[in-house]
Amino acid sequence: VKTRTKHPDDIPVGSFPFWVAITPDGKTALVTNNASGTVSTIDVKTRTKHPDDIPVGPLPFGMAITPDGKAVFVANNGNGTVSTVDVKTRTKDPDDIPVGTGPVGVAFTPDSKTAVVANNLGDTVSTIDVKTRTKNPTDITVGAGPLGVAVTPDGKTAVVTNSGSGTVSTIDLKTRRKDPTDITVGSLPFGVAVTPD
Repeated sequence: VKTRTKHPDDIPVGSFPFWVAITPDGKTALVTNNASGTVSTIDVKTRTKHPDDIPVGPLPFGMAITPDGKAVFVANNGNGTVSTVDVKTRTKDPDDIPVGTGPVGVAFTPDSKTAVVANNLGDTVSTIDVKTRTKNPTDITVGAGPLGVAVTPDGKTAVVTNSGSGTVSTIDLKTRRKDPTDITVGSLPFGVAVTPD
């Protein structure tokens, strides 16, 4: 970052790498391999990939690591599920969590208690209880084609980009209600981030 120079050696991962997440301690990078249906793990310091990728669901896209660094949730776009992986042991829970259609983005509340998932083909957002690995039975309708999702640092609000409608939706996570007025942005919005304050 300081010298703005690229390392001469790229790190080989799986097929069609899509999303990258780094553990809170900065030691491990995880990469979803969309066409391989796997997640690669990389030692950040040595720049070496673990020889064995972790099988998840079909067409994994977005993922997020819990703020406590213990688990990674992977959105499987191909079958409408979320896979959960123990970061320390690199083992996937055998039971994936059904969410909405075509999940892409994943985010957590700062207390690591709730996962928020944007379902691109369902125009909805699902919420998951992290401890019990259960989804709230009622999804929240947002704009068309939601892709990215972020949660405010106070854990109260989820922010979702709607690629199909060129808008951003905000959701009160306590009441699970969307603000009736979406925010118009540019065409095909994807990623979203919230300032630390």
